[in-house]
Formats: sequence, structure tokens, C-alpha cells
Amino acid sequence: VSNQTTEELRHVDASYTPTSGLTLRRYARPEISHDEVLIRVHATTISTRDCLERIRRDNNEDLVHEAWVPGHEIVGVVEQTGLNSKHLLHRRVAALLPHGGGCSRYVRVHSQELIDLTEKDFPVSTASSDIVHLLSTYMAAYQCLESLPPNEQSFCGATDLMYSDSDDFAPRNPLSGSCVLINGAGSPVGLA
Repeated sequence: VSNQTTEELRHVDASYTPTSGLTLRRYARPEISHDEVLIRVHATTISTRDCLERIRRDNNEDLVHEAWVPGHEIVGVVEQTGLNSKHLLHRRVAALLPHGGGCSRYVRVHSQELIDLTEKDFPVSTASSDIVHLLSTYMAAYQCLESLPPNEQSFCGATDLMYSDSDDFAPRNPLSGSCVLINGAGSPVGLA
């Protein structure tokens, strides 16, 4: 390995299968489409979801020999963009990856699936490793609160929650001013 150039080393990653163990493989950077970005991963996690996926793969004859890269949550910097996502170049972003892969050096993600980590909300001094731990927990809580059907009219006596009292009828959160029952409030998602 010592006689390889730095450029070649940038394209080496490890993967694990029960039959082959830990293996190093060389790869080219993923090709991206017009609406995708290539993210250089700065931080990722190994979560319960990754552990469950590993168990599922170990117990499935069709998947047991297939290489798989864990990591469902990432924080990183956009290094390459497609034609329709050039405004994201060099931005710090986060993403939830439905099929894993975050423990890679580079990840290809559709630009609409990114969470922009603006300087205002997340100063550069905020470590990527601190941000990545919040993703699953806070996104689960956010999605639960935002998943209310838009036609609901009354909760705890509050009516017409879809529009504010102002003249412009700007949409607002459908749960604004409502009573919300949170089950499992002692869990990380409940506390979020």
C-alpha cells in the first residue's frame, strides 16, 4: 500500500461480508445525474437500523454474501454537483440514506433529499459529529408532527389551523396552537 499515490488512496474503501471478512476495494467516484450531488462524508453513525439490517443480511441466503456499507445518517460537504444543483457546491449538508452507505468516503444523493446546514443555524464551529447524532431523532419527531393530513379541521377545539389570521392567508404548521399527545416522551424521539 505504501507505494500507491495519494490520488489512488482516495478511492479505496473497506466493506465487510461474513464469508470474506473485511476487504479493501478500489473504486471510481460515483457518476451523478443532473439532480444529484456527490458528498464527501465528514461524519456518519452506526444506528440500530444498521444493526438490524446486518442481522437481516446474515440470515438471508440471497444477501449473506453481498457487500453492504452501513450508515444511514451523514453530514458532509458537496464536492460535485449535477447541472440542476450547482447552487449546492461546497455547502455543508446532511442527509438520511434509506439504504445505508454513509460509512463511505463519498455518497451520491438526490439534491431534494438534502438538509442544508446553513452557517446561521449551524456555525462552522459546530462539529459534524455533533450534528449527525441529531438527524434520526429529530427528523423522526419532525416527520411525525408534519405528517398530519392537510384537510384536518379541528384538534382540541382549534379550528382552521391551515391558515393564519393575517390577510395573506399564509400556510402555517397544521399543529400550530393544537394539543399534541406524545407517547414515549422519555425516548430520544419523544424528547426531541
